[in-house]
Amino acid sequence: MKDFISFMEKAWWRYITEGILEEGIREEIKESWKLCREYGVDPFGGVGEILDEKSMKVRLKENEELISVAHPIMEDKTVGINNNKKMIQL
Repeated sequence: MKDFISFMEKAWWRYITEGILEEGIREEIKESWKLCREYGVDPFGGVGEILDEKSMKVRLKENEELISVAHPIMEDKTVGINNNKKMIQL
């Protein structure tokens, strides 16, 4: 498992710095990396916003539909990433 994680980290770094996708990466991961690049996601600037309680309630209400659809999917995905120091953002 450590070898796979090391491979993926090196492959990700190579894609970020050189735009080269290594062989052996699952297609859905490649597509995710490509979409992030296409949409201008900063891979080093993933700093979130800290909200006070009132703002958080407003934000949750604004995103109620997205959360209700995404929550079961996110719950399923987090099982595999809990110990890998990774994060999923919507």
